[in-house]
Amino acid sequence: MGSRSEELLALKNRYVSPAFFHVTPVVIERAQYPATLYDVDGRRYIDFAAGIGVMNVGHQHPEVLEAAREQMERCTHLGFHLVLYEPYLRLAEALDRIFPRPAAGASPGANPIHTKSIFVNSGAEAVENAIKIARAATGREYIIAFTGAFHGRTYAALQATGKTKPSRFPFLASLPPHIVHAPYPYLYRAPVRFASEEEASAFYLAQVEHLLDTVVAPERVAAVLIEPVQGEGGFIVPPRGFMQGLRQLCDQHGILLISDEVQTGFGRTGYWFGIEYHGVVPDLIATAKALGAGWPLGGVTGKAEVMDRVPPWALGSTFGGHPVACAAALKAIEVIERDGLLMRARWLGERIATRFRAWQERFPFIGDVRGVGAMQAFEVVRSHKDRKPDPDRVNRIMEECYRRGLIMIKAGLYGNVVRTLVPLTITEAELEEGLSILEAALECVAEGG
Repeated sequence: MGSRSEELLALKNRYVSPAFFHVTPVVIERAQYPATLYDVDGRRYIDFAAGIGVMNVGHQHPEVLEAAREQMERCTHLGFHLVLYEPYLRLAEALDRIFPRPAAGASPGANPIHTKSIFVNSGAEAVENAIKIARAATGREYIIAFTGAFHGRTYAALQATGKTKPSRFPFLASLPPHIVHAPYPYLYRAPVRFASEEEASAFYLAQVEHLLDTVVAPERVAAVLIEPVQGEGGFIVPPRGFMQGLRQLCDQHGILLISDEVQTGFGRTGYWFGIEYHGVVPDLIATAKALGAGWPLGGVTGKAEVMDRVPPWALGSTFGGHPVACAAALKAIEVIERDGLLMRARWLGERIATRFRAWQERFPFIGDVRGVGAMQAFEVVRSHKDRKPDPDRVNRIMEECYRRGLIMIKAGLYGNVVRTLVPLTITEAELEEGLSILEAALECVAEGG
């Protein structure tokens, strides 16, 4: 580590709360399109984390930068509650266009879906507002969330998060009530082995129904809040049948379905939104991360008949839907659509998953390999047989990666999942370089036992 990095890390230790953690000691000075970073001492890194899933269109995308620059020259801040401005309105229009719809011919005679949106500053705010909208629209108070979920660090989002440590534990005594958790279909660690995904779907749907029979009456449930692929939980992919059955269960009881697309949205899974992989149409979608393409921006987009049930002045945000962030988001959506990044995400996912499966055969500590599109991960265990989580080995893998010039990030309930969130615009050369570094890191920790 160079002297400049050491100097800045000393500032961090002196002036920044340790509660605001960081997973590497790398101090970045600049980024280069699409997936390369340079630290303050001139060292180069391939980025396989994309700002935790933010930079789907790549770092420093020239068109996104230009759109933001043009907006900054017009005005930097206005406040949507004072005056209107076009980027906010055009972004709401764009989200209506890409909102999930039923497959062609799936529901003959069904009413066409029309959506409305609000914009805030982050994913946690988006989830908070989705919960508020659901409660206001239904007049009900309870939310069903899922074990292993991560929905943010504000209070309601934190209560919906399905993992006690590290984010919830210091605040458990003061978390708000009326959020209950059902088991998420984590098939690799399921209590029983299922003969098929259909059997697994039936089992986990029965758990939700049991919750409605024993813990909270369905007449008091406003919404089910779910990640279509768990992000921080470890890139866990539920069976399609479970998600489809959950939609049917919500319809049966007049419960809204909220899809948390903060990490799965805007092409990450090879679809505009991860829930489309399951063939399901939600009532509300919470977005952030890649929505702003590097600028702080979150949003809730939902069916108009739901959004219209919230009275005027009930929701708000001084900086929410900032004009510069909205301009960047509009350009990012245009780039994703024009440049075929949904299909490229699927191609990237196939390339990455193929390498992961080959490593699974080679390294006995790689257990499950899973993901959708460019959202791929592998779970690190003591051995294939006992499947005991091995977070210590993951920490060594992370350290070897950044030492060799690759920025990676872990995930999972036990901190034992290596995940990839590569920019969808990453070059083949950068992708191959990053995968080679990761393979070398695996070889190193394998030799070390």
